[in-house]
Amino acid sequence: MEDRPDPSKDPNLWAFAGVGLELAAGIGVLAFLGWWLDKRWGTGPWLLVTGAALGFAGGFYNLWKHARRYL
Repeated sequence: MEDRPDPSKDPNLWAFAGVGLELAAGIGVLAFLGWWLDKRWGTGPWLLVTGAALGFAGGFYNLWKHARRYL
């Protein structure tokens, strides 16, 4: 049988997993902040959508920055 390296021990895999968590956390935190401000100021879903979009943009930029280093 062929000896294959264990992918769970690949440092690149864990780096990208961390970046994925940062992406999700950024979206979640900014969306929650937007939701809270919408509730407080009565602005409807606009700050929620803006917060989620900013979290996605920032997280995707971070993901792109890490991907360029490894690819």
